[in-house]
Order: sequence, then structure tokens, then C-alpha cells
Amino acid sequence: MVQSKAFGLGLTISATLILSACGGGGGGGGESSNVVPKVDLSACDQHPEVGLSAIVANAGKTEFVPSDFFGKPYDRFDLEAVLDASVKSTTQYVTSIGIKLRKVVTGSAAGKCPNYFGVPDAEASLQTVWSQASAGTNGNASLQGLFFENCGEDTGSSCREREMVNPTILVNHVSDRWTLVHEMMHYNFNQGRKATKEIPSNVMLDKMTKYHIAQFKKFFNDFEAMPNRGDLASAVKELEQLVRIGHHHMFRKDLEEIAIEGMLIDLWSKDEFKNSGARTPSTWYMEFSRGQAIQKAGEFEGFIAPLMSAAEQNFWPEIVAEIKAVKELMDMPKVESLRMIKEAKRKIAIKTGRLTEENGETSPFEIPSVSMRSSERSVEADFDVQHAHNHLDQLDREQQEKKFLDTIRELKRELSK
Repeated sequence: MVQSKAFGLGLTISATLILSACGGGGGGGGESSNVVPKVDLSACDQHPEVGLSAIVANAGKTEFVPSDFFGKPYDRFDLEAVLDASVKSTTQYVTSIGIKLRKVVTGSAAGKCPNYFGVPDAEASLQTVWSQASAGTNGNASLQGLFFENCGEDTGSSCREREMVNPTILVNHVSDRWTLVHEMMHYNFNQGRKATKEIPSNVMLDKMTKYHIAQFKKFFNDFEAMPNRGDLASAVKELEQLVRIGHHHMFRKDLEEIAIEGMLIDLWSKDEFKNSGARTPSTWYMEFSRGQAIQKAGEFEGFIAPLMSAAEQNFWPEIVAEIKAVKELMDMPKVESLRMIKEAKRKIAIKTGRLTEENGETSPFEIPSVSMRSSERSVEADFDVQHAHNHLDQLDREQQEKKFLDTIRELKRELSK
């Protein structure tokens, strides 16, 4: 589908968290409309202007295509525009597609590269959003980027289901280009979701949840009152719909982080995504996000046993098969995300020389972390778990997923009485 780009948002925030590390440069950068700031870039592993210019013409084009990660649609033109661009040109492209880009100075840039010295400082209201998202950090981790739709009472702009409103990206003044492209992909995926009519909006998901909860209770209670094949089969179908709704919520939060990092690691491994700084990518955040998705998917586990017991006791093999299919659907995020992380680790290992295609029999999931030169930025583990939780929470400021999971828990309590 090709169409013009649309803009709009609500504090539906996604963020990038990274470990503090060495390997950057110089002093901070003041801002002035008339004075060029003096910035020390001597410690940068790569100057912010090194790289090609972004493909400016792509800003006027849109083609949403399904990604290889949960089929999430994205605008290929926006991603292709910045794959080989410099930091500076990437910032220019990001603003050209209607995103408000601001930097947050989190301390001295000593020993780190102030890549975004030319980006305007975040206003006080945006600094507040940043502070809330970075609350709870320890000395090992720091917030590097945020994407959100800046709508709500404070801005006078209403969030919209099918249009982006005030898309905004905040970056740490010493974060790398990978961070900015990661946040741009949150914008990209959100735009693709809102533009794809087949993907239900949050309002529609709420309506669907209420309907299928009511239907499940009806069929299950009717079955318990008078056991019959039809009511049990219908209850299973309603459970399937609830599982699919749960997947939609995960696609917008935990699984979106896996999709973005998986895509960037793939492009980096093929030398298509360049100028990301002296960074070897890691899968720690993919693994953390996967853990969160598995935990939430587990909320459905309690429904399987009573349905399966009823089907087996009544010798209804076709319903047993349907229940097994629903269980496989429930396990999809767990299975697919593990496959994606294994593949990402394999690509990192091959790219860094730790693994070759010939000796690739080693389980990629067990490949040890890639060692770093002292001049390289490490994104390996010992990250702040609470901070990572805060990071993910920013992806769902309206807590749509929490409301859904609370509803599922309440349903389980009702059925267990």
C-alpha cells in the first residue's frame, strides 16, 4: 500500500535502554540560534557527519510492507532512507517526516560522543517525560531514547486511533545512531499499525475483549449446566479469540522491541545498516522483552486444563485437537521470539568472527557474549531490571495491555468459583 505520510500521537511511549560505557568523546554542546556551539568530538569513534546523506526523496513516499518479525507492517521508504546515513543526516530526515526530535543532556559528555549536539534541547515538559521514564535507574544503565505520541490534556491534542499525533523522539545527547534509528522504527511500526485497517485499534480491541469474554462465559457456563459438544467447542473458539487479542497487545509492546532489534541486527549483519558507532549489538533487551511476553502469555494457561479435561472425558477428539491448536497459538510468542533471538545471536557471532557458517552447528542461543575492545561500547547484560521495566511501560502509557490482562485474571477467578 502506498500513501502519503500521516502524523499524530498520545503518550504511547517506547524507549531505548543501554548500558553506560566507554568509547565516545568530548565536551557538551550549548545551543544558540546565532552562535555555532563549540563541541569537542575528539573522542568520538566516528564523526557525526561521517556517512552518506539520507535519501530525502523517501520522505514523500510511503509503502507499508510486512516485516519478518510477527508480520508487523512498516514503511520501507523511511527505513531505507537512513540505512547508510550519518548521524547528522539521520536527524535531518527524522524531522523531515514530521517527528519532533529533541536531545536530553544527562550529564557530562566526558569520555562519550555528543552525537546530538546540533539537536535542540528538550523543553521542560519533555524533560519531565524523560525523567518519569528514566526513574529508578542505577549507576550501570541509562535511558538512551524515547518515542511517544505527545497528545493528551497537557498538549491540547487528542490521541487518534488511525492517525499519528505529535510524534516525538527524545535522545540522550551521548546516545549513538542505532538508538535514533531504533526510536524511528517505533514511529514507523506505530504508523504502519494505524494505517493498516486490518489491525484493530485500541478502542476496537476493548470492544472485542468485552464481547468475547461475555461469549466465553456464556458457552462455558452453559456447558457446565448441561454438557454438550456445541457449547464446549464454542467456548474453545472464544478462548482462541481472546488469545489473539492478547497477541495484538504484545505486538505493540514487548514483541515490538524484539522486532526492532531483530531487524536492525539483521541489517547490521549484512552491512546494510552502517554508521551505528563502535557498537556490537547485543540481544539482552530482546531476551528481557521475551521474558515479559512469556509471563503475560502464561495468564491463559489456566483455561486449557478444564477445557481439555472436558473434551477428553466426553471422547470428543475434534475438540481436543482444537484445544491443542489454541495452546500452540498461546505458545507462538514464546516459540517465535526464541527463534528470532537465536537467529540474531547467530548473525552477531558470524559478523564478529565468533562463528562461521561452516561450524554453525553450535546452538546460537548458547553462544557466549561477544567480547569488546576497551574502545567499544558494550550493550551486554548487568542492566537495571527495574529501569527496563519502566522502559517497556512507556510503550503503553494508557495501560491497555494491563487492563486486558486484569480482565483475563478476573475471568479466571469467576470460573474457579
